[in-house]
Amino acid sequence: GFPPFQGKLASLTFCQLREQSCMYLLTIRDGLNTRHVGPYLSPKQAADDLDRLLPLCGERARWLIHALESPAELMASLGAGAARTAVVAV
Repeated sequence: GFPPFQGKLASLTFCQLREQSCMYLLTIRDGLNTRHVGPYLSPKQAADDLDRLLPLCGERARWLIHALESPAELMASLGAGAARTAVVAV
């Protein structure tokens, strides 16, 4: 499902704490349509595009900017034991 909130900036601290460069994705849900836009080098770039795209959406559209994570990073964060049983969709 989609997060039950409108207009949130998520997952920034994960990359900032690790001092790594991340790619960001803008997700806009408007009714039954979900659009994934990006990737972006910074959340600022995604927010700039959001300002341009949001007027084209319905007034109840929801959006989310989040950091992309590679499957390898996900497996590492789950730990060695959990990584063996994890299923990752690419």
